[in-house]
Amino acid sequence: MAYFVWRLPDFGLQALCYTNPRSETGPMALTVEQGRQPLLDTCNETARIEGAEPGMSVSRALARCPRLRLVSRSPSAEERLDTWLRAVAWRHSPYVEVTGPGTVTLKDPVPFMPEAVSLPRGIDLRRGGGPTPDLAAMATALSSRREPEVRVSGPEDLDSLALGHLGLSRETEGILESWGLRDCGSFRRLSREQVAGRLGLPAAAAWDRLAGHYSRPLRIASPPKRFEASLELEYAIETLEPLLFILGRLFGELSLTLEAAVKVASVIHLRLQAENDQPPYTRVFRLPEPTRKPGILLRTVHTVLDNLRLEHPVAGVALRVDPVPEHRRQQDLFTAELRDPHRFSETLACLAALVGPQSAGTPVFRDTHRPDAVAMQPLSSSRASVDTSGEGSPECECRGFPLDRFRPPRRASVGVQAGQPDFVESPVCSGRVVAVRGPWYGSGEWWERTRYWSEVEWDVQLENGSLLRLVRSGRKWSLAGVYR
Repeated sequence: MAYFVWRLPDFGLQALCYTNPRSETGPMALTVEQGRQPLLDTCNETARIEGAEPGMSVSRALARCPRLRLVSRSPSAEERLDTWLRAVAWRHSPYVEVTGPGTVTLKDPVPFMPEAVSLPRGIDLRRGGGPTPDLAAMATALSSRREPEVRVSGPEDLDSLALGHLGLSRETEGILESWGLRDCGSFRRLSREQVAGRLGLPAAAAWDRLAGHYSRPLRIASPPKRFEASLELEYAIETLEPLLFILGRLFGELSLTLEAAVKVASVIHLRLQAENDQPPYTRVFRLPEPTRKPGILLRTVHTVLDNLRLEHPVAGVALRVDPVPEHRRQQDLFTAELRDPHRFSETLACLAALVGPQSAGTPVFRDTHRPDAVAMQPLSSSRASVDTSGEGSPECECRGFPLDRFRPPRRASVGVQAGQPDFVESPVCSGRVVAVRGPWYGSGEWWERTRYWSEVEWDVQLENGSLLRLVRSGRKWSLAGVYR
């Protein structure tokens, strides 16, 4: 049984760099108020090289490092980075414990996969392995940027560590230093009875942890049930490029959490908070096929945002996805499905942006007796099955002459005698009427003014043998079609 501890050193600073990658350059330090004097709480490596150290006063640190940039802790940024760390850990092991801020413990994980985990810019992830969780945690102190992963097989591999990594009190450390003990190796070589008798039970518990005699049980964390990601911007943005960068980062976080929960996204809820407390822009995107790939999720939103014009700059971004269980299916050999439903949906969205949503789709018959009454229905990425059970039956056979309809109908001049068409003049054909069938009256949708229709149809034969269908709507005549 093996344990690994993943730790993000200088967690508060790394969280700020994670949410704002541009802030990672140069010396930085987090400040903390102690009494009335601000002190340095955490420093990055550049600041430590230039002379700044944790616990130093701000005035003294600025004297040593004039380029030092002082920042404040951001709880929202730390929560986002913690969420990312847990999601990456769940990709390597189902047994993950949230040990502390920026620290997780894994039980029997698969080897770290750098090709599957793209570390964000500026993130320093240290990994320590050992036979117990406590030894693995102390192994992270031996890691560095050049060697981020260190494994120890026993307590003897930790002999060079300082006493500060044992979690002892300052008083106990002072007593050990007065005895001439400076590292974990010299402390481990003491007998447990001597440590417990002279330093107390807390020091004996530290000796047990260092010797590997105690392996504590992990408090396994459960994957999240809500999948949300948000970011409040320090400066409002007005262009599309930085907004897409932020959305790409948020979709990457959501993709990791969805994978940890074995879920895929079916619906995306986007909320763009406008500056100066203006009404936000909200939009719901329904995916043609559930997925958790961040590139596809970003392209779905990008298609709409590319043609969006907001009146106010964006000061905050929030995303939420509705998860569904991941479902793997085998393609049917006899069904023509789309190879990439998401790209098909993006193409439809581009067409809808060009011609309007009401003009993009597939035509379907409306529930009315009005001829050629159709409505546009949104296209689907899956092809519906066709019922062919009625093919070849007598009820489905066409009877009579086929009518070639004109869409739209052609305008015609019709002479009327005794209430019937007598002469037809149109760009298609003209002549005197020798035979008439009709009239056939039709009307409907009288309850809606914009859709009310009323017309009269006639079938006529001209002296040259042409068979026509005429339609009169009010006082206007039109040529609806020609019989073959």
